[in-house]
Amino acid sequence: MRNKDVCCSFKGGREILPIKADDKVGRKMAMLLECMCMGISPSEAAEKYGYSKQYYYQVLNSFNLKTHFENLAEKLETEGVNPKIPWNS
Repeated sequence: MRNKDVCCSFKGGREILPIKADDKVGRKMAMLLECMCMGISPSEAAEKYGYSKQYYYQVLNSFNLKTHFENLAEKLETEGVNPKIPWNS
């Protein structure tokens, strides 16, 4: 994959997840992740990916991610996963 085909990437541990510039769903997910996990504002995240702040919230509601992340540490612990260590694939 050529670098010009990638709009952004996420690194965790030893792996890198590239998001292709033409991947509409991937770009929306990247926008949400940058805001929710990396501390940038919804306006900054939306602008970075070419969207409006209003559209950020529309995407957030359509993915309905908040319910998946609420009490995540407790949910992982009940499944026997230590939420404090990186996961290996």
